[in-house]
Amino acid sequence: MPPKSKKTGKKKPGKSAAASSKAKDATGATGGAKDVDKSTTKEEEEKDMTHAYADDLKTDIYTDVNANPKALVHATEWRKIMNGTTLDEEACARPSSTTTTFATGRLTDRLARAGDPVEINPSVGAGMKIMTVDEWISRWKPNERFPDCLSCGSTNTKEHHFSQTWCRGKKKFESETICCECHMWSWRSYADPDFLSPEEYDKLKWEKMVQENATRLKDARVEDAAAESVAAAA
Repeated sequence: MPPKSKKTGKKKPGKSAAASSKAKDATGATGGAKDVDKSTTKEEEEKDMTHAYADDLKTDIYTDVNANPKALVHATEWRKIMNGTTLDEEACARPSSTTTTFATGRLTDRLARAGDPVEINPSVGAGMKIMTVDEWISRWKPNERFPDCLSCGSTNTKEHHFSQTWCRGKKKFESETICCECHMWSWRSYADPDFLSPEEYDKLKWEKMVQENATRLKDARVEDAAAESVAAAA
């Protein structure tokens, strides 16, 4: 048997120390960038966006104070609760009227009649009930971003209406609170100057597209008419 031949191939040259150092530096830079991206993403995820609608405002907030809610929600219930009337002393003295507690031997000056019954909060029960204002709004929550009453300045307020809309980085919001002290309603609303709702944005987009198509067709007709006139002259 012929003897086995030995491989005489040369060993591949190893990487130089400088090249290895550069590779490590590049890997370290890439890893550092990834770490920065991860930390930034984590910070964005942990950021509290509850009141982001009221940050970085481009113009003033519109405010209004009313005796009745500006938002339609709860307007019917509010009207029922406030449907009570006040009876003066002469009316209280009539036999058909309700007798109140005596103070210094006579009826109190004014007697308030309760309003109409309103629906009980489904989370509490069912049915209808005559309620006071405080009882009716007892389960509402305050708006921590806008707690001040625009009428008396009290911070003892509760919010009954809130909405916010974001579209392509632009925002708008509405908020209405009732003061537990003076029972006045505070309205706040805001919209970025260039805010467009999704419907408005799509409408402008389609209108622009239709206008461009109409201009393109008009130019094509002009070119065809010019070509026909040149052909007729020839």
